[in-house]
Parts: sequence; C-alpha cells; structure tokens
Amino acid sequence: MTLRVGGKTYKHLLENYGIFCKHGGRPNPIKCIHPPIDNELWKGIYQEYKHRPEIISKTHVVNRIKAIDSYDKYQVIIEGCRLIAKDRGCYLFEVKDPWQGNIV
Repeated sequence: MTLRVGGKTYKHLLENYGIFCKHGGRPNPIKCIHPPIDNELWKGIYQEYKHRPEIISKTHVVNRIKAIDSYDKYQVIIEGCRLIAKDRGCYLFEVKDPWQGNIV
C-alpha cells in the first residue's frame, strides 16, 4: 500500500469510526465502513471487474462520480462494493485494492 493510499484510508477510517462512536455506534461498525469513492478507485474497479456485469452495473450505475446526486445512487454503488468484498472474502473497507493509485 502506498503512503498516499494508506493515509487516505486511515483518515477515512478514523472519520467514520468517530461518527459511529459519536452517534451511539453500531454493533459492528467495521462491516459498514467503505473506502472513499473516488475516480482512482472507480477506474480500478472497472479495470478489474469489467467482465462482471453484476458488479459493474452497481458500482458504475452513473457515468461520472459527480452524477452521484442521491443517497439511492450512492447505496447502489456501495452494494456493488459489497459484492466485491464478498467475492474477495474481505471487509468492505478493504475494497480499496483496485485503487489506481496503487499501480506503480
């Protein structure tokens, strides 16, 4: 993991964990935390899963990240990330691996 990815992921985890704790928490917050949805992750998911329509139809329900303009669209993208996590046998936040910033 590059320093940039590690720092970004760590920051995201801390922010989300803080939100969970502040609002009474959840029984198992680690299952709810996902990686930041950004262009680099999106490109990587597409490259790795372009032949998996059941995943791409969810993660790429819109053509641009700026088009994620409702919670419903956001939830569909997260559902796609959950499918990736299930496929890999990992936690949702670990779906960061296809992030294009990892490629050297």
